[in-house]
Amino acid sequence: MSDPVGPSVIGALFHAVMFAYQKSISKRFSKEASVVIDRNVSEFLDPVFEMDELKEVLEQDTPEKAIDKFSEFLKSQYLVEDILFTPKHKGYIFEVKNCMFSEKAHELFDEEDVACPYGLIAHYIVEKVTGRKTGHSLTKFNERDSITHIDDLSE
Repeated sequence: MSDPVGPSVIGALFHAVMFAYQKSISKRFSKEASVVIDRNVSEFLDPVFEMDELKEVLEQDTPEKAIDKFSEFLKSQYLVEDILFTPKHKGYIFEVKNCMFSEKAHELFDEEDVACPYGLIAHYIVEKVTGRKTGHSLTKFNERDSITHIDDLSE
């Protein structure tokens, strides 16, 4: 048995699988890919956000407060250094700063046509808290950070 590996190797494994699924859906469904992914993300995240550790996130009355609670959770688990959540015209910018999984994952995959898992979760949170339909952009990655745009599509 080998010695335990760091979180960056585990992160690379999970990112590889997630990105592979995203790409295969994109190839199959083209422009509708994000709709297919979003529908399934919500189905699988609903029970996770009923867990005691995350329940409070969706009980907030604004997306800003909900993302702040989610950020507190991620930081308390040493998963990210910080989350920035900035309002923009008809949406938000969701930034992950110094993700513990990024060291290998961002370096290995250097992808431009996938979404950060935390960005997908942020999109889910905004929809759940506001009840409004949103869309998300593909994520821009750098060495340790990521940026995902969340757009209000309800108008």
